Amino acid sequence: RYRVPMVPVLAVLAAIGAGALVRWIRARDRRRLARAAFAFAITATVTCWPMRPPVGDTDFEAELSIIVARGTDRRSAAFPPARNVHDEGILTESVAPADLPPQALRAAEDIGCRLAERMDLVGTMTAELFLLHDGSLVVNELAPRVHNSGHWTIEGALPSQFEQHIRAICGLPPGSTELAAASVQMDNLIGEEVLVWERLLGGPRAHVH
Repeated sequence: RYRVPMVPVLAVLAAIGAGALVRWIRARDRRRLARAAFAFAITATVTCWPMRPPVGDTDFEAELSIIVARGTDRRSAAFPPARNVHDEGILTESVAPADLPPQALRAAEDIGCRLAERMDLVGTMTAELFLLHDGSLVVNELAPRVHNSGHWTIEGALPSQFEQHIRAICGLPPGSTELAAASVQMDNLIGEEVLVWERLLGGPRAHVH
C-alpha cells in the first residue's frame, strides 16, 4: 500500500484535457494486481474535490503505453506507442508499434508529451492508457521513470529507454526513437514459461534477459 499526491496529478490531467481512471490503493503480489473498490473516472471538467462517484472496471478495446523522455532543454522525444496485454494484472506482452488506428497512436503521443511538459519533467515518463470503444483514450497509470512496458527498447529501439533517460537528465540531446526493426515484441516469461528460454534463443534476432 502506498500514497500518491493526487491533487497535482489531477490538475495536470485536467489541464491537458485527458481523462483518467484513478485507482487509489493497489497491492501487488507475485501474480495479481489487487484493485481497490475506490476508482474514479475524471475528465477535464474535474479540477477539485469531490470527484465523481466510484466506477467499476473500465470496458476498453486495447491497452497501450507511451514513453516520453524530456531533457533539460525542454525538448521531448517519444517512443512509438506499444500495445500491451496483461494477465491478472501482470504485463505479459508488449508490441511496438501498436497495431491500432493512426489517430489513436498520435493521440497517445500527444498526451504523453503534453503530460511531460505540464509536469515540467526532466527524465523519462510512461503513461499507460486505455483505448475505449469510442476511440477516446484515458490515462490508467502514470510512472515518472523507465517502465516495464518499455523494456522492449533495450534491443528494439535506438537508443533504449534507459539511455534516453540518462541523456535527458545529463543535458544531452535525445537519441532517435526509431525502432531497430519494423515491429518489436516483448514477452514476459512467468513461472514455468521460463523453461523455454533455450528454444527462444534459437531465433537469430531473439534476446532473452
